Amino acid sequence: MTIAACFRFDEGILFCADTKITRDTKTEETKLFPRIYGGREAQNYCATVFAMSGTVSYAKAAIEDCESRLSTLDFLRVSMNDVRQEIASALADFHQEHVYPDPEMQNSRIDLLAGVWLRGKTQMFLCNKSAVSPVSDYGCIGTGSYLAEYWIKNFFSSKDRFDQQSRTLKDIAIISTFAVSSAMEHDEYCGGKEEFFVMRNSGVFDVEVSLYPFEDLPGKIHRAIWPMLRKLSRAADSMDVYSATEEFVQEVNTITQKGGEWLDHISDALRKSVEGSEMSTVKPMPGGPLEAALGGPTEPTGTDVP
Repeated sequence: MTIAACFRFDEGILFCADTKITRDTKTEETKLFPRIYGGREAQNYCATVFAMSGTVSYAKAAIEDCESRLSTLDFLRVSMNDVRQEIASALADFHQEHVYPDPEMQNSRIDLLAGVWLRGKTQMFLCNKSAVSPVSDYGCIGTGSYLAEYWIKNFFSSKDRFDQQSRTLKDIAIISTFAVSSAMEHDEYCGGKEEFFVMRNSGVFDVEVSLYPFEDLPGKIHRAIWPMLRKLSRAADSMDVYSATEEFVQEVNTITQKGGEWLDHISDALRKSVEGSEMSTVKPMPGGPLEAALGGPTEPTGTDVP
């Protein structure tokens, strides 16, 4: 029960999710799980980020099985497809051993999003049971994905010049924040706070690029469209059309002026995140900032701890 998404931009992948966990009691926990491979002394040539949706204990255990299988690979030799197949095999074994024999899991599902960094290249995957499919532009999972996808598709359908330009982190930050916050607002199973995690092609992880709560600018502009459309539907002549569109332009100017601080906040947050992650590469020194950000030594773990 969640909303989680991943987006491709020109320098890597952005992951985002809510933090609401629905059990007997409602709690807040992370749903994004980064991991680098190779241990403390070995060179690191691969890293992953998993986002989960579904029964929490099962989803976490499935991610741990995937990470354990991947940790045995020779990352100097394997291809991205080899990594994909290893994730698929791990998930097939997990479902066969833990999910299918459990009657309580018959109507449940575990969905994962996976981002893989391998020797300077990144790829996103959507994991449905044991099927692991590459994702090109974006992927969504969870109960709130229907609403998030609606806004994301509207964003990506604004083609023309957008398709001719590279999609920057700022571009993706705007739609990801708005889509996830909309799902959190309207879907009862989504909530808590927003989390962001950036996996760059260069091998730099930007930990917790928090843009919350400055997500309302797209919504304000969208809501300003409806008064204009009502006025246009009643327009009697070209002057009425001009007046309606001119008022809309003025309203947008007012909104964007008030949103200047919002845009400055995004730029400042991303800049500080990058500056603070200069040493956070997938080749960390023991005890370095990425190792700390990922929860300690980068050795395989078998515990299911939130």
